[in-house]
Formats: sequence, structure tokens, C-alpha cells
Amino acid sequence: IEAGHPTFIWGDPGIGKSDFARWVASSMKIGLIDLRLTLYDPTDLKGYPVRSGSGTKEVMSFIPPALLPTKGKGILFLDELPQAAPATQAAAYQLVLDRKLNEYKLPDGWQIVAAGNHARNGGVHHAMPPALANRFTHIMLTPDHAEWDDWARGKVDDMVRAYLRFRPAQLLDMEARKAGIAYPTPRSWAKCGQILAQGHGVSTELELLTGTIGEGAATELLAFIKTARELPSLDEILLSPDTAPVPVSPGAKYAVATLLESKASKTNIKQCLTYMGRLDKEYQTAFMHNITRTKRELSSTKEYIDWCLANRELLGVG
Repeated sequence: IEAGHPTFIWGDPGIGKSDFARWVASSMKIGLIDLRLTLYDPTDLKGYPVRSGSGTKEVMSFIPPALLPTKGKGILFLDELPQAAPATQAAAYQLVLDRKLNEYKLPDGWQIVAAGNHARNGGVHHAMPPALANRFTHIMLTPDHAEWDDWARGKVDDMVRAYLRFRPAQLLDMEARKAGIAYPTPRSWAKCGQILAQGHGVSTELELLTGTIGEGAATELLAFIKTARELPSLDEILLSPDTAPVPVSPGAKYAVATLLESKASKTNIKQCLTYMGRLDKEYQTAFMHNITRTKRELSSTKEYIDWCLANRELLGVG
């Protein structure tokens, strides 16, 4: 964007292409206009034709649409470009190729970013002409579980985060799409967090989750949550880290480590590490790695430093 290169973001559905564009605009403190091209007709972009002059000097011009920017700096985000109708795409092409549409000219401070799904994802998809494709800098966006987990902290229910730490491959499962309309994506997992936070009964949760991530993933998630709900409470763990029950199943261990991580602070890090010390080393290491990323203030505590010194081999330190 800073170099003035039109950029195209490719990726599977539901992985955050649109959110990514909004995040970039926000971090750069510039504007954003989001045009979902599948919702627009060519006239919406090109403007309405009007007549001016008379006789042999009569000409046709276009009234530019109000949705396009006229000043300032920002990102003009052309979302779902490959899925738009060919006539709408043609109008968008002129914006990319010439930075103008008829009488309209895109201000110098605005840069074009487009996005779309891969052809392999199915649905409507129109091949991009080579001349247009060559004008873009193409970026392939893929989901990363660790980065999604960082984003989800404080936004998505901890049980969903714990489950995906146990089954990270399910963050995006395009194969599940073959079994039904609903399937797991980063976007649909965030919706699952909202469903769980609403406190519906189990039967209603199952119906809603099935309609969001598919039957297989929904059934596994609720089975995971059922096991996790039988764990000792965080209060019990922090009050008696030496004697509080320790889970047996791997899923339950991921759950308790995730929940404890969300509760960890400078005042209770000793209790947290005492309890985590009773779990297998892989869960201890994951716990320490995660709080290192998300709670940097804990890395200066005596308990944190002592654990790192005692477990150098796990951290790859000689």
C-alpha cells in the first residue's frame, strides 16, 4: 500500500480477508471503503449517464457515485472481485487499470486492495484476465492457529480456544464442506464462541453449533466442553494447586491449561506453575509459551525465570 501497488488478497472463505483489510487501514490510520462487488451493478460504480450540450455538440457524461472517495487517504477495498458479475468486474477493472471511471478519478491518497476466494472453493468464479492480474501484487492469505488464538483471546469463548488448541487442524476444514453447508472456518468458530456465551441449553447449543460448523465438529466440541466442565474450578486450583484434581484425558489437559492461562497474573503465577507442574511437560511448555506471547509482564517474575532455568532443555537452551 505504501508503495502504491494494487494488491489482491486470495484465500479460502471465512479466514478474515475483509477483517485483514480493515485492520491494515486502522493500523495505518487511514480510511476504508468496503465495496462487496457481488452486491453492485455496473451503474453503481460507473455512475448514471447524463446528456449535456445540444445538437451536434451534445455529449454523454456520467455522474460519479457518492460511494467512491473524493479526498483524503485510504483503502478502496474491492471485495469478492472474482465472484462479481462480469459487467461489474469490467467497471472495477477500469478503476484498477486507470485509477478512474469515466469522469471520476481516484484520489492519489487512495490505494486499491481487492480480495476473493480461490476457484477451488466452488461457487461463482470468473477467471481474471491476465492483463488485470499482472497489475496486482498477489498475496495468498492462509490461517495460522497461533495467530488466530492470539486474536481470539478476550473475544472468543475460552472453551472454543481450548478445543482448537486440542484440534488445531479444525480451525479451517474445507473437507468438512463436502458433508454439508456448515463447516469450520475461523469466522464460524468465532460465531460458536458467541453461541456458547449466550447460555442456551445443550440441545439448542447442538442445533446452533451444527448449523455453524457442521455436525461432526459441533458434536466433538460439546463432548470436549462436557469433559472440561467436570474439571476443578479455577478458584479451587488457585487455592489448592498441590491437591486440586488433575485431568487425565489430553483434551481436558488442554482445557485446564487454557483456562488457567487466561487467569494467570503476577499475584497467582506461583500457584499456576505449581499446578501446571503436575501435568505433562508438553502442557507446561505450551502454557509457558502462550503466556510469554500474551502476558509479557509475567516473564519478569521469579517463578517464571526459575521454571525456564529448570527446563532449559524443553526451551532448546543449552
